[in-house]
Amino acid sequence: MTRAGPLAAPDFRRFFFARAISFLGDNFTIVALAFAVLDLTGSTRDLGWVLTAYWLPFALLTLAGGVWADRLPRHLVMVGTNSFSAAVQATTAALLLSGSARLWLLLVLQALAGTARAFFSPAARGLLQQTVEVESLQQANALVRVALRLAQIGGAAIGGLVVGAFGPGWGLAVDASTFAAAAAALVGMHVPRVEQLRRRGFGLDLAEGWHEFRAREWLWVVVAAFTFINFAAGAWTVLGPPTAKTHYGGASTWGAILAANGAGLFLGGALALRLPLPRRPLLSGQIACVVFALPLALLAPPLDAVLVGAGAFVAGVAIELFEVWWETTMQRRVPPSIFGRLAAWDTVGSFAAQPLGIAIAAPVAAAIGRGETLYGAAAVMIVASLAALLSRDVRTLAAA
Repeated sequence: MTRAGPLAAPDFRRFFFARAISFLGDNFTIVALAFAVLDLTGSTRDLGWVLTAYWLPFALLTLAGGVWADRLPRHLVMVGTNSFSAAVQATTAALLLSGSARLWLLLVLQALAGTARAFFSPAARGLLQQTVEVESLQQANALVRVALRLAQIGGAAIGGLVVGAFGPGWGLAVDASTFAAAAAALVGMHVPRVEQLRRRGFGLDLAEGWHEFRAREWLWVVVAAFTFINFAAGAWTVLGPPTAKTHYGGASTWGAILAANGAGLFLGGALALRLPLPRRPLLSGQIACVVFALPLALLAPPLDAVLVGAGAFVAGVAIELFEVWWETTMQRRVPPSIFGRLAAWDTVGSFAAQPLGIAIAAPVAAAIGRGETLYGAAAVMIVASLAALLSRDVRTLAAA
């Protein structure tokens, strides 16, 4: 590699651009979809159902996506899923802009978007490993994360302004165009071939992935912790926008809070780009995870929006350090030939309970109170993060 580091590799540059541009559009959608549902029905419960419609097929189908990520060229899987996602979000935008949107249509379309992500995610995680040398993996991961977080800062802030000024339909139209641009960038990749799965049957391929996942205690223990962390994060996703609408003035302020989180994520990625991998990356990572609870605790009263944004910023730094350390550890310790399936088990285990957390956040808040729900979610995050450290493998696993 030259001074440009991983960016000197043409395939990594294409991957880098595709991930950054599509993530920019995703952050328009985070704001646009929430306020589209609130404008359409005025119901926080309906927002929870629309978000659940996205996450449920993602959780159910990601294991299938992992098998296909190990069977097919991963960049072509990403081209197909990005193209499909562009069509889905363009349709959603057209319905909103024409005034034809209905709740059931949003449910169906977001379920299709979640399906596409289920096949995209394992392929994307495995592809980076094929674009750079082993010694450049942490730098490559950190560069991608920095780009994603710059996209999050810009996407959330500009998305909030666009949605506030022109309506949610235009935010979703931007997302559709970024998916199309990402697909175009990935078409020209020429990544080295890895050993492909012998197609012995879907069930056998899936079972092999489960066996390899279960054999690595450090992997399944951290994934189990994130089952609870991401379950609790549903309270932030569902209760955040209506809290902003009631107490902070609406979409622009919520976009600014999300942008502050993105700024923290950017700083965390920049630190990971400069710092070496910790000697005990999972020990350091799980300690950092405790900070994830901070913005939920600040939103619970709710405190001033500036304080909530500051908490989101600090949590963002911690989240991104964990993400880079975790992804680099997996890439160094999991062979490319099985990475798609183990990444899928990681994703499914980590996010399996998120649809439930999203679905129940509004009913629980109605039953016990919004603030109490957010405090409870913060407590779950803290306990789950520290419980993973009961595993000796998590505490002692060294950087490979």
